[in-house]
Amino acid sequence: MWTSEKLAKFVAISIRWPMLINDLYAEKNLLHDLQFIALDSSQIEIEADNLKLVFWSKQQELMDFLKVGFYNPDDNSIDYEKLKIYALSDLNYDKLIDISPINTLPIVHLGNNDGGISRYDEHIINSKLNTNTDMENALEHVHVNLRNFKLWFLDILDIDLYFKDGTEIQYEPSENYNFSTALEEHVSPEEDPHMYEALKKEVHDFKSMIASLLEEEGYGKIDLNSIDYEVVEFIEPND
Repeated sequence: MWTSEKLAKFVAISIRWPMLINDLYAEKNLLHDLQFIALDSSQIEIEADNLKLVFWSKQQELMDFLKVGFYNPDDNSIDYEKLKIYALSDLNYDKLIDISPINTLPIVHLGNNDGGISRYDEHIINSKLNTNTDMENALEHVHVNLRNFKLWFLDILDIDLYFKDGTEIQYEPSENYNFSTALEEHVSPEEDPHMYEALKKEVHDFKSMIASLLEEEGYGKIDLNSIDYEVVEFIEPND
């Protein structure tokens, strides 16, 4: 039975993890199963071919959130009366899914594969999540390809992701992100210390945004030092 507390948690999930709602649309028992895994993962056997369940069960922030309202981490106890009020299990999500926006999944390309595949491609999931190597440890280098649009701003064309096992993924964000053309400037601290510090902050903010974007897509915590960028396309200003 739905309660206002359960509805509030569902709305919060749809905002924080919108791609989960996409997956719930395709797999109606997903949140039910994730709730049980959050309660006691030792009692649930996750089949390796259930790629969506494997992926989301690895998102610790989500697992912790699913226990909010009835779980006490201090003594690892569960309030079973509150469990009935807050737990997102044994619920019918059909009507909520029908009115929830469905996001377009980002498309990636593996190696020389010409076809578009979703981030749930079996190769990605098996190599990054179903092994003892965490994604945050497996991702080695991030290269952002940028476009200079008429000297007005920079935007992202795509992002090349390089993993330690040799896998290369080209990720295309589903939204547009614009950045200052100051990212193209290079000034030494000797030339202009104030400008140097300002540009340093600009680069840091840019890398932080890229890291946040990839973390939200499930690629784990990103080391800012592993991110670099390059302007690979220039659109001339109109005369």
